[in-house]
Amino acid sequence: MIFSEIVDSLNLNPEMLERKPIIEQVEDEIQSFVDIFIEGIGGRV
Repeated sequence: MIFSEIVDSLNLNPEMLERKPIIEQVEDEIQSFVDIFIEGIGGRV
């Protein structure tokens, strides 16, 4: 996912120094969700 899309989708507007850790956490959560979904339907990651 593109950095700016994640920032735009947040309910709050983090300051510049807060963005990188927040974005990394959101990306990790999204990837985890996708991995679990794919594994649940019998696919491989």
